[in-house]
Amino acid sequence: RKTKRETEHLERTLLLIERRGRILLTPSQRVPGFWDLPEPFQGVSMGATLGEFTHTITHRRYRFTVRAAQAAAMPNICRWSSDSLPMSTTVVKALRIAYNSPLGGSQYAQSGSRRVSYRHPFSSRE
Repeated sequence: RKTKRETEHLERTLLLIERRGRILLTPSQRVPGFWDLPEPFQGVSMGATLGEFTHTITHRRYRFTVRAAQAAAMPNICRWSSDSLPMSTTVVKALRIAYNSPLGGSQYAQSGSRRVSYRHPFSSRE
């Protein structure tokens, strides 16, 4: 009989960086082959906290804080995407929070179609 692994509790910050209706993504370290929102990196300017959520993968329980951000330069491994890359569940949860946030919602609504320009195939799933 296998011994159940003890749950690890981890805290992470995900950054929502947008430019011209696209979001900045980085290869996922949690789910190979998928893409995630970046975590803080050198040269990033963090803005408002848009919300938080939890996510569990096997024995790891993550608490993610989603923050708006701007970057003067980005790491070489990052890519701009509107919806063409396979995105992790954490991206879907983070975008749902960001686009429904009173802070995020009004910020994105002021920028025209940005709020509706991104539609992930699973964005309507709960």
